[in-house]
Amino acid sequence: MALMREGQWQIVTGEETAPTRGGESELAKFASRKDRALASIVLILLFCIRLEIQKILLRFGRSLLISLRRKHGPLIWTCGISFII
Repeated sequence: MALMREGQWQIVTGEETAPTRGGESELAKFASRKDRALASIVLILLFCIRLEIQKILLRFGRSLLISLRRKHGPLIWTCGISFII
């Protein structure tokens, strides 16, 4: 929805491509919109991954963190969240 609201959905689907005519400013505007669309997608995916990690931690909890600690040490970073066992 955010991509549609911001007018970036056509870039994602490939309906809108980089301008072949026009000056550097038109190309820079397109590149900026394309970068914003990519950033939006990445942020959405990171949020979804973080939710899935939280579900796993709730389900397997302490046993999962203990095995990760054995393998990687006492401090584990997961999507910007630190866990100390």
